[in-house]
Amino acid sequence: MKYAKQYRFRFVSSRLNDASRTPISLPTFMLIAFFSLVLFFPVTASAQRNDILEVKVLKNEIRNRFSLTERELSRIEPMIDTEGRKLIRMYVRFSGDEPEYSSRVWDQVIEDRSSFEASLISTLSRRQKDALRSARLRMETKVLRCLIDDYTNVLVQALDLNDFQSNDITELYESDCSKKTLLISSRLYDVPRLQTELEYVTETTESKLMRILTEDQWRLFLKMKDSSTQVA
Repeated sequence: MKYAKQYRFRFVSSRLNDASRTPISLPTFMLIAFFSLVLFFPVTASAQRNDILEVKVLKNEIRNRFSLTERELSRIEPMIDTEGRKLIRMYVRFSGDEPEYSSRVWDQVIEDRSSFEASLISTLSRRQKDALRSARLRMETKVLRCLIDDYTNVLVQALDLNDFQSNDITELYESDCSKKTLLISSRLYDVPRLQTELEYVTETTESKLMRILTEDQWRLFLKMKDSSTQVA
């Protein structure tokens, strides 16, 4: 995605200097801060991982929501932590100098979700399994929203979008994400059908995107998309 890379450094400075145009969200800022800590203070960063995904708060919420005892919660806590680390790695893979929101993101989501479901041991109660699924979905949603934030902010700069276009595209991709997340939850065990339905959502999203953009912006978007496909 060479176009994204071309605009990346200008994009970073503009987000800091023009908050009204492309504000950086708090969750994304926290994740960026985390990866900066990884580079310079790996031990400290590891200790703060749970805070970034608000895992401590999340554990308390699912304990109350699913009426878990301390023993029941302690049994699933390591699994929640493991899934949190996997999701952080997914963010690392698809963010960075060339943030990506493509079919490869959703392939990774499907792979990780399938691995998670297979890891649920039979000795867990139904409430424990439901609590685990709820916690993981909350963390997954947070990471996907941060990826969307990174990607749409690059589009704002690369395509020189106005404020109305920026808002419309952000809402469009958030809707795309919600639809695909629901599809994965309901079609996880029928991957061929799931892939077909995910492709349909993507086509619908891009059809709406084309109506938001000007002809020149749309042509540039297609070039960016083609470049990203060739690099992969």
